[in-house]
Amino acid sequence: MNTSKTLATCIIDDELGMRNNLKYQIKALDLPIRLVGEATCVAEGVALVQAQEPDLVFLDVEMPDGKGFDVLKQLPELSAKVIFVTAHNHYAVEAFRFSALDYLLKPIDPDELQLAVGKAMEAIEKEGYQLKVNAFLSNMEDVSTKYKKIVLKNSDSIFAINVSEIIRLEASNNYTTFYTENQSPIVVSKTLKEYEEMLAEYGFYRIHQSHLINLNFFARYDKKDGGTVVLKDKTALPIALKKKELLFEYLEKL
Repeated sequence: MNTSKTLATCIIDDELGMRNNLKYQIKALDLPIRLVGEATCVAEGVALVQAQEPDLVFLDVEMPDGKGFDVLKQLPELSAKVIFVTAHNHYAVEAFRFSALDYLLKPIDPDELQLAVGKAMEAIEKEGYQLKVNAFLSNMEDVSTKYKKIVLKNSDSIFAINVSEIIRLEASNNYTTFYTENQSPIVVSKTLKEYEEMLAEYGFYRIHQSHLINLNFFARYDKKDGGTVVLKDKTALPIALKKKELLFEYLEKL
């Protein structure tokens, strides 16, 4: 990775083997990282980050005196980029995906490490990054769909949207448009399939190649014209033939 800038970096992880492996991979991959300190628990990690003010932090999820998320809570003005490292915490991984924070699964894959560091090198507006952190912490503390947030980014802005306020998503090639209760449509450069997988557990159902809907906004199904789904905002959408039966099954469970 060719760059003239190096990232002052801290590693916060209670496993010595993990820290050594990470340092070995950083050196082997010739990543633009300058290690400025290591810590083995939350308390040490907070003190280390406060003292060193790093550009980047590799942060373990599970530690003896708490969780890596506790470091974020104690450093509300943190400007460093954070790459979480986790072995198995499925719910944490879900929160990372919704908030768009980076994470690595143990054992760390060299290609994934290189990609994560490359992302950290990108210029991220501080306000936007802090928005991601706040959304992540909110998702970790409240498991209900009502308060879960998803971070959306386009060329102009970064949005933190309550999942419960999303009415529908519409695909257009490699772009997806979000329609919500309280904002103008938001267009992001990700495919609908990515969001279909992310939102499947929260009452969203793909009725058509181009349409993913929040079933909480379902109003009725019209049989005419081959079948149409009408949402509470009066939007009428086509439904694929093979999607009808499963849609009715989902609706019965609501």
